[in-house]
Amino acid sequence: MFTLQLTPQENQLLLELGLDSDSPTLAIQIQDLIGSENDLDILPDLFPEHRQHNFAPSEPLEFSLEAQNVFDAGSELWRYYHSQPRSNVNASLYDIREYFQGRNEGGKMNNKSADERYDLLITNLRVCLKVLGLKIQPKIYKHGFLR
Repeated sequence: MFTLQLTPQENQLLLELGLDSDSPTLAIQIQDLIGSENDLDILPDLFPEHRQHNFAPSEPLEFSLEAQNVFDAGSELWRYYHSQPRSNVNASLYDIREYFQGRNEGGKMNNKSADERYDLLITNLRVCLKVLGLKIQPKIYKHGFLR
């Protein structure tokens, strides 16, 4: 069971609002108090350190050449897919692969497609992803994402 670690001020504020911080239904009680998830701003700052931060950049992002190549290769594949009949506007890369490569009798996705242009585009995307992966690999270990 998840327990909130509250400061004395947060506990006091909950008590003033008539809420019990030890109640397993605290989230439901807060939800009832505010009415809906969209009305979170009407409550005082109960948990300021848990408030979501705006991580949107204030300046345009700059991407490496390798990352830009991945964007471009993916964009080209996306455009080609959406020029096809019966394309799904919400398709993921997996959906796009399934569209072109199809499935065998056992339900497993085929390795290649009969569409040569698609094969060229997906190969280009995979190469660009591998090049980008090689570039960021040392940083993954350096910053401790993998050991």
